[in-house]
Amino acid sequence: MKKLPVVIILAVIGVLLVSGCTQNFQTNNSSLSGKAVTKSDSVENSKSIDSPEKPKAVLSLKDEKGGEVKPDSVVIDNKDQQATSRITIDGFEKGDHDIIVIVKGAKYKKPFVYNGESIDLIIEEPVKTSVFVLTKSGASLSGVSVYSDAELKCTTDSNGVCNFLESPGKHSIKLQAPGLFVEELKQVDKNSNSFTFKVERKFKLTVRVLDRDDTNKPIKGAIVKVSAQPAGETDSNGDVSPPELLEGTYVFEASYGAVSEKETKEINSQSQIITIYLSVPKTIVINAKDELDSTPLQDAEVWLEGQFRGKTDSSGKLEIKSVPNGDYNLRINVKYKTQDKIASEVSQTITVSSDKREFTVQLKAPKSITLTVIDEETNKTADQVKVRIGDKDGSTTQKGTIDFSDVLPGRHSINVYYKNSLDIKADILEIGKPNQYRVTVNMPNPELVVTMALNEIMFRPWKCEVELSNIGAEVSENPIALCFVYEIDGNNKTKKVDSVSIQFSNIAQGGRDKRGVDINLPWNPSVKREAVIFVYDRNPYTPADKKKQELMVSASQSLTNQIAGDVYNYCTSHVAECLNMAASKIGPKLLGLPL
Repeated sequence: MKKLPVVIILAVIGVLLVSGCTQNFQTNNSSLSGKAVTKSDSVENSKSIDSPEKPKAVLSLKDEKGGEVKPDSVVIDNKDQQATSRITIDGFEKGDHDIIVIVKGAKYKKPFVYNGESIDLIIEEPVKTSVFVLTKSGASLSGVSVYSDAELKCTTDSNGVCNFLESPGKHSIKLQAPGLFVEELKQVDKNSNSFTFKVERKFKLTVRVLDRDDTNKPIKGAIVKVSAQPAGETDSNGDVSPPELLEGTYVFEASYGAVSEKETKEINSQSQIITIYLSVPKTIVINAKDELDSTPLQDAEVWLEGQFRGKTDSSGKLEIKSVPNGDYNLRINVKYKTQDKIASEVSQTITVSSDKREFTVQLKAPKSITLTVIDEETNKTADQVKVRIGDKDGSTTQKGTIDFSDVLPGRHSINVYYKNSLDIKADILEIGKPNQYRVTVNMPNPELVVTMALNEIMFRPWKCEVELSNIGAEVSENPIALCFVYEIDGNNKTKKVDSVSIQFSNIAQGGRDKRGVDINLPWNPSVKREAVIFVYDRNPYTPADKKKQELMVSASQSLTNQIAGDVYNYCTSHVAECLNMAASKIGPKLLGLPL
């Protein structure tokens, strides 16, 4: 090879340089002449230089025998194409591609490589595919949705069958229904086109527990079991949701307190509500009250169906829990406070229901009473007398009162004894609501027969003699006799000339006592004298009309008036004697004293 002369090489370089400059000059001038070269022109020029023109691709869909296949739809690289057996695509790039062809509902997914030449894609004949859905026991399941490659094909009929066309190859067959989800990969071809699924459905459900005796009120806190397996505790709505259950028959049990109920149910659908009704034991309230005044009775013993359930509180109430509805024998008693013995008892039948949970029972309750014993003749209180009521007894105080406790209301025999032996009262006393009672008795008292004599013995002082005989029912306690002596002149004028007192000892029943006292008067046969005797008994229960026994030998009305004045004057001047001997027992008024 001959070497080119250096001159020639330089010449060529010069030509190239000139040519480049000329071109630049023209470009610059073109902007001046109004012909702009835009950016897009640059891009187009760039494309025309850098990117060769894309070819037009032709894809033919043919069956296994070479015949044309009419598709339902065609999607290439996620782009819809014309549904025809010969597909022409302009500017289709070479390389790997995906095509999805739907023929008679069968889906064909075929990856292919395009190298610029026409492509024939073979579409095999769709396979009639049958899916049978059965339970584990072999029963047909209808209504199950059948999917192939995530596409819904059909729903099983009453025979549990779903028929559809599918392309040969491996497909993901999915079954879906309430409580059921199954997915398996299956090979579909002419020799494998029937698939049987034996499935178990799982269901969500709610167990609801209600109180049948309380207008179906929800029961909170009921324990629920499903076929003996714990399922939880009900909420405020009475609901609990067990874990999903397989289709089948189950025993549902709900318990609350001492009661429980069971229900056998078939689980075959979603969101079932299993309702169990209980007769919930109720908390009942027993009220014990006094039948006289309805006041609460504390410590009343309560028995229900023969079982001791407790005692009432200070408000007379007792709560008994967990009592189911129904009829019950209720027995209540109250005891004496001073002895472990039943005072009164009531037994009755009660009916517990949603509307009736509180029961009131009235009983006769022992009570405390105060008796006041009064002498019916003197209206004085009788002290230190013995009183018996029923099996209780005691003695009255100085005020004539006696307290008894644990006395039941009603009729009681009552006895009053004087000096612990003499029965002076036997009667029936009705004890009711009041606490104070008055008992009148005829207290024993003495009754004195008075005889007197005014003896005149010649040349000796006169003597006043008094004899007292007790014909009463009690001892006469230290009686006293007042003797007043009067002289009567010729004009029947009277004048008290002396007065003395005679003190006696106790005079027993049927006894007598005779005593006399000298009168400081000289013997005078020419003077007429008369005496008046006043006798006072100091027994406290001697009536007023028996305390003062009067015996007058003779007396006119004027003398009687004078005698009264004389008694008054005597006791006025002998206050200590009168008060000591008589007034302290019988009172000043009986003597006519203004004390």
